[in-house]
Amino acid sequence: MAYSGLSVPPGPPLLLLALCLCAGAEPLSPERSLVWGPGLEASITLPVRYFYIQAVDSAGRPLTSSPGSKSFKVTIKALSNKEYIRIHVPDPLDRNDGSFLMRYRMYGSAIEGLLIEVLHKDKHHIQYTGIWEMET
Repeated sequence: MAYSGLSVPPGPPLLLLALCLCAGAEPLSPERSLVWGPGLEASITLPVRYFYIQAVDSAGRPLTSSPGSKSFKVTIKALSNKEYIRIHVPDPLDRNDGSFLMRYRMYGSAIEGLLIEVLHKDKHHIQYTGIWEMET
């Protein structure tokens, strides 16, 4: 059996569909990916803070399918080395639509602020490496 010049052995049609979807997918462009949400604002108080990461392709279009559950890594720590704050930072939650929900919980206050880093393959490529500063 042949589809668009591909020779495909007989088998379940779902396999062919999965191969076609993966072959046409645009690669993730971490440089163009976006980060936004209320968890990036120091003035907003929530029991569990959150923000979103939107994966974008090399043409600047938002991805509409998951680039992989381990595409992004987030680190959050106190801006000052003198402050110790316990912060629970789980892996970003893959929403399977090209976006991720990042939740974190602070068990204390950061007097000087937080450093929030969004990484792709352990490198700072994302458009947000922010300093979450407290207002005085």
